[in-house]
Amino acid sequence: MEYVIREMRMDEVPLLDDFLYEAIFIPEGVAPPPRSIILNDDLQVYVRDFGSLPDDRCLVAETDGRVVGAVWTRVMKDYGHVAEGIPSLAISLYKEYRNKGIGAALLSQMLQLLCRNGYAKVSLSVQKKNYAAGMYLKAGFEVWKETVEDYIMVCNLVSQKKQYNNTYMKNGFITVAAAIPNVRVADCDYNIRQIESLIEQAEGKGVEIIVFPEMSVTAYTCQDLFRQNHLLEQAENAILMLLDFTRKFDIITIVGLPVSVGNLLLNCAMVIQKGNILGIVPKTYLPNYGEFYEKRWFASSQDLHPTEIRFAGKKMTVTPAPQIFRTMEDVRFGIEICEDVWAPTPPSNHLALAGAEAVEPDRVRIRELRRPVGKGGVLYVARRTGERTGRAGHAEQQRDHGDRRRGVGLFPSPANGSNRYIYGLITQSRYRFLVGLSVRSF
Repeated sequence: MEYVIREMRMDEVPLLDDFLYEAIFIPEGVAPPPRSIILNDDLQVYVRDFGSLPDDRCLVAETDGRVVGAVWTRVMKDYGHVAEGIPSLAISLYKEYRNKGIGAALLSQMLQLLCRNGYAKVSLSVQKKNYAAGMYLKAGFEVWKETVEDYIMVCNLVSQKKQYNNTYMKNGFITVAAAIPNVRVADCDYNIRQIESLIEQAEGKGVEIIVFPEMSVTAYTCQDLFRQNHLLEQAENAILMLLDFTRKFDIITIVGLPVSVGNLLLNCAMVIQKGNILGIVPKTYLPNYGEFYEKRWFASSQDLHPTEIRFAGKKMTVTPAPQIFRTMEDVRFGIEICEDVWAPTPPSNHLALAGAEAVEPDRVRIRELRRPVGKGGVLYVARRTGERTGRAGHAEQQRDHGDRRRGVGLFPSPANGSNRYIYGLITQSRYRFLVGLSVRSF
C-alpha cells in the first residue's frame, strides 16, 4: 500500500478525536465503549488544544488523500507519564489500515523526529494484551514499570541516536529525490505551493535531498518576463514562503530561480534547509542554440565576481567558486545546472578538486532503479563502480538530450502532468557525490 507520512496540519487537529477513540484497546469479546468516553479528563489530556504547547508534535499517514493514522506526543501527565519534560506518545490507525506496516513506519518517523529535536526519552502506556506492545519493544522501547494490566514503556533516544541519525543511510546509501511539480509561467505563488507539497511528501518518505527543476520557482519559459522586476520580486517572495515552510523539515531542498546580482541576472540553483539558504549556485554554461537562447537574459557565472547580496532577508555571497554542501551524515555534494553537466569542462571538475570527488564518465555504470515512471521513460541513476562517486538527483520535464553521456539520471515527464517525485538510493555514504541539475519547468 502506498502512503505518505507527514506532519499534521492545524486544520486536521480535530482528527485526533477520532484517533484517540481508535487508540482505546478493546479486548476480544468486549463491547466497545461509547464514543463519549474520550470526553473524560484523563483522555482529553491527549488532545485538548493540541498544537498550543511547544512540545506538541504529530505525524499522520495519508493514503489516497485520506489521513488513516496518526502518532503524536506532548509533555503531559497521562497514563504513560514518567518524569517532567519527557513527552508521552500515542499512536492509532483506523482498523482497516492496521497490520500493514503503517503503524511501525509512523512510530519510527516520530522517534527520529524526537531524536533530531533533542529529546532524550519518550514514554507510553500500553495494555499487556495489546499486540502493539511487541511493536514498541522492536522499536527500542523497554518496560519501565508494569501494573497488573499495563506496561509503562520508555525509549532512550540518546542510546539510539546513532541508529536514528543513520536512517537516511541504509547499506551505505543516501536517498535523493528528483521532483517534477506542475508549474505555471510566471506564477510564483502557485509554483511554490506545488514545491512545498512535494517537499512534504519527500520528508515523509525519509528523503534527505530533493532536487527541483531549473527555474522551478518561475518556470523556464518566462522569456522576456525574466527582465521584469516584478517577476524577480515575486520569485524572492516565493522563497520567503519556502524558507518559512521548511523550518520544520530536515530535508535539503534545491530549487531553481533567477537571481539579480548587481547588473547581472543569473540562472541559479538555491540550496535550502530548515528555513536557511545554504547557498546560491549560478549556472556557468548557457545554451544558445536551437530553441534555447538563455544569453538573451542571463549572464554566466564566468562574468561574476564574488558579490554580497541581500536576498529573502538574508545576506549571502554569490560566487563563481566551487561550492560544496554537506548532508546530516557529512556526505558532500556539489551542483551543476543543465548545460553545465555535459560541457567539455564542467563545473564538476572544479567541484571534484574542492572535495566532491567525481567519477569519470567512462567509469560510471548506469543502474536502473525503477521501471516506467510516466510515459515512455525509465528512471536511471549513476552508481559508483570503481571510483569514488557518481552523479545523482537529475530530473527533467522533457525527454530531449536523451543520451545522458555523462551518466546522469533521467527522470521523464509524468504521463498525465500530475505532481510526482521519484526517489532512489543513490551513492555510498563514505564517499562524496554530485547532484546534477539538468531540469526544466515549462
